[in-house]
Amino acid sequence: MLSMKNKYKYRSRITEAKFMEILRLICIDISAVKVSKLTRISRVTINNIFDKLSVLIALKCEEESPLKNGGREFDECYFESKRLRGKRG
Repeated sequence: MLSMKNKYKYRSRITEAKFMEILRLICIDISAVKVSKLTRISRVTINNIFDKLSVLIALKCEEESPLKNGGREFDECYFESKRLRGKRG
C-alpha cells in the first residue's frame, strides 16, 4: 500500500506541507494567481482548491447558523429605492 502524501485531500499529488502552505496563503487573503506563483503549483489546481474550500466553508457556516428553519437576515439597503438622477447622495 502506498503511503498517504496528504491526509487533507484524497489522491492528491501535493504534499501535506505544501497544502498547509496553500491554506495559510488563502487565509491571509492572497489571490489564486499569487498563490500559484508562490507555491509553484498550477493556477487551475489552486482554483480547484479555492472552490472546494469555499463550498466547505459555506456548508459549515450554514450548519452553524443561528437562523435555522430557513430564516434569512437582510440589510435595509436592499429595500430602499433606486438612486434618482440629479439627486446627490
